[in-house]
Amino acid sequence: MVKKKSAYRIDVGATGCVYLKAYPNVIGGIATEIGWTLDDDGVPPAGKVIIAENRSDALDRGLVAFRITYKKNKKRLGTVILVAPDKADTAKDELLGKAYNGGVISKVTSPRRVKYVAG
Repeated sequence: MVKKKSAYRIDVGATGCVYLKAYPNVIGGIATEIGWTLDDDGVPPAGKVIIAENRSDALDRGLVAFRITYKKNKKRLGTVILVAPDKADTAKDELLGKAYNGGVISKVTSPRRVKYVAG
């Protein structure tokens, strides 16, 4: 089991990118479907600028939140993941049946609670 988080790059628009950290053994099975690219050096590609480095700023900059439900050890668990804007239209269909955190994703919805971010 990996105990260190790795940096992932999510491209937003033509010139922006967001860096978030996650455990590779948890998010690695769905990284491609949600638009995340493993990028441990933390240096954006040429022509890209880092526009956010945490979840709340990433939501402000255009990432889309999805709630996923998965079954692990006979328990139904859920979490909210952030998806790149260009993958938001296909993520729901592509995530069903994929591995996440040692379980299999059974449901993908939008979050039910509204979160207000002041700023």
